[in-house]
Amino acid sequence: RDSPTSGGHDLEQNGRSVRRDGSYLTDVHGEEAVHYIQNRDRSKPFILYVPFLAPHSPMEAPVELIKKYSGRPTIELPASNPLRRSISPRQLKQVQQVYAAMVDSMDQAIAKILATLDDEGIANDTIVLFFSDNGGFNGFGGNNAPLRGEKMTVQEGGIRVPAVIRWPGQNPAGTESHQVISVMDVFPSLASAAGVEMKNAKPLDGRNVWPIAEGLEFKARNGDVFFVAEQSTATPYFYSVIREHWKLIQVIHEDLY
Repeated sequence: RDSPTSGGHDLEQNGRSVRRDGSYLTDVHGEEAVHYIQNRDRSKPFILYVPFLAPHSPMEAPVELIKKYSGRPTIELPASNPLRRSISPRQLKQVQQVYAAMVDSMDQAIAKILATLDDEGIANDTIVLFFSDNGGFNGFGGNNAPLRGEKMTVQEGGIRVPAVIRWPGQNPAGTESHQVISVMDVFPSLASAAGVEMKNAKPLDGRNVWPIAEGLEFKARNGDVFFVAEQSTATPYFYSVIREHWKLIQVIHEDLY
């Protein structure tokens, strides 16, 4: 759709507004990623960042995928969730079906990217890292059970997210780690795995956790990890700190401004 402020469109390609009328944005992201891999400069290594927006508001998905989940059982909201008083059972069922369809679309796009790496014969030379930026939002169909909390909180349901690494022939398949890592660790870890020298002038907040991916190391994190969150419309404000196996949460209800 057109932007009300700049007169452009939602999509840009190399700084130029473009239209993809009739296309679902998640599909577009997957298609563009595949196109990049297929048309890359084969004489050079590459890094491809694919920031899928799904699942996220606005809650929209292809009709055929929504129909696919018409029989999905409704997951009731926790009794403590204030949305229980503002959303009907029918609305909750509908939004959870759309949420499932959005995730399905993203899964299909990721599958096409992985298949392209296989078709290009570079899967064994490519590190694939997938992770979410935050936990699901219950009001839009997310479900973080058995973890408590959701997006815009610092409880485990809001900050503990899936992370998957694939590097065939290098990382042990099927292994699992409960090591605490942060998105700040991505840069130094991938740089280490790729043998790239970091030339940062200042110390990084993240650390190299690649030995964990190789199954060689598991240690309590050295140093505290902090998280801050706030609701988009009102207080409270959430703060937390993780130290080794302990976590402290502070909730402030006063207006800080």
